[in-house]
Amino acid sequence: MAAGHLQLRPVSPPVNCVSPDISPANIFGKSQERQAERALVPEYQDCIADLLKSLTAGSRALTLGIARVPEDTRGDGHVKRRHIHAVRPRWDKLMQRWRGGELQRAA
Repeated sequence: MAAGHLQLRPVSPPVNCVSPDISPANIFGKSQERQAERALVPEYQDCIADLLKSLTAGSRALTLGIARVPEDTRGDGHVKRRHIHAVRPRWDKLMQRWRGGELQRAA
């Protein structure tokens, strides 16, 4: 383990086909991790809907910055959790700027 994280290692093909995420209880992504990911989707959709209501030429850069935050949440397991924890403060800060009226001042 490097820096406290699991490292991938090659395994034989029959073992590669078996995933601990695929079980009768989790065959459709019912793990806590997948539920947490799905919970972020409506929050993001609501955010984008609000941004689009007040989109102007002057607010374009801030709006795009907010819309692109999820692009940095890649990976699975501990990698995705790390990325979500890293981008959440940035998203919150951008949303604070937007809510603080930066869009109205830029218009």
